[in-house]
Amino acid sequence: MRGFHLYALISTIAATGTIVSHLQKNDHQFFPAFLHLAKSTLGSYLFTNELLVALIYFITFVKTIFFGKLTQSEIDLCWENGWQFGFDVLFAAAIFFSEFSIPIFLLFAVLICVKSLMIITSQRLLSVSQELQISFFTKMKLTSIIFLLNTFNTILFFNFLVSMVESFPNILSIFVFQFLLLVIDGINLTFRLILIFFCTISNERYFLLYIDPIKEFIKLFLTGFLFLALLFSFGVPLHMFREMYTAILKFYNSMKNLFEFRRVISEMNRTFPDVTQEDLDRENLCIFCRLDMNIGDSKKLPCNHCFHVNCLSTWLQQKRACPICDREL
Repeated sequence: MRGFHLYALISTIAATGTIVSHLQKNDHQFFPAFLHLAKSTLGSYLFTNELLVALIYFITFVKTIFFGKLTQSEIDLCWENGWQFGFDVLFAAAIFFSEFSIPIFLLFAVLICVKSLMIITSQRLLSVSQELQISFFTKMKLTSIIFLLNTFNTILFFNFLVSMVESFPNILSIFVFQFLLLVIDGINLTFRLILIFFCTISNERYFLLYIDPIKEFIKLFLTGFLFLALLFSFGVPLHMFREMYTAILKFYNSMKNLFEFRRVISEMNRTFPDVTQEDLDRENLCIFCRLDMNIGDSKKLPCNHCFHVNCLSTWLQQKRACPICDREL
């Protein structure tokens, strides 16, 4: 970040020097100098650069307030998605070259920043869901950032939608599509937040197995619709190939996880007996969720270790062995 601070300082000095120079050329008259600078190519580049610097500082401020220090996995995920989306922007610029301008470029920068905040929020929810006790301060920060992101995404989506309807398809269709996907992701984050606050870990995973395929199907449908619309209007939309492939892969994986979960549940019901009161008297705490087990919601393995059905099914999807003694099942 120190290198960026230096870059921001040099950019500000360069912009200030350019403004002072134009003021001297126009006899210290601010309005004519600013008007001439705004119409020049150099002025446009300097103004765009300063806006980008301000945007990065603002996003850094938001990140510090709501997330604190990021983990290495969160940073790597943001960089990976940022580079991928950056290449998509270059392909989109080739299709909508005549409409590409500095304001559109700034909108893409805003979109990348919002996507990064959504990714960080999703990763933070994933890590928080593993904790047994969540502090009130953490709950407030997560609730606030999700509410702000959902509000921002919804407002921009409807604004771009109204502007796009007049002359579809145009470059605004990309923003309508991207912010609609962010709205869907925001709804998914809201559901996950509610599940984390009010459900156990096992129940949360159970509900997410059914929510994820619905979310991914909607995103796949929307991606396919935009792909076909651009295909018939402009030819092959190169920037949509990665998006289309990712949507298909995520939907396939979510359905695969759901069917695998149902198969494991069916296998467990046939293979492992329910716990008895005698088993609960000996051991009534599930090592996964640290909650008490009851008759009807727990299973006993051949090694006599007991677990909640949902907790055990999640484990058996990864490894067919007892999580305590590692005996093969």
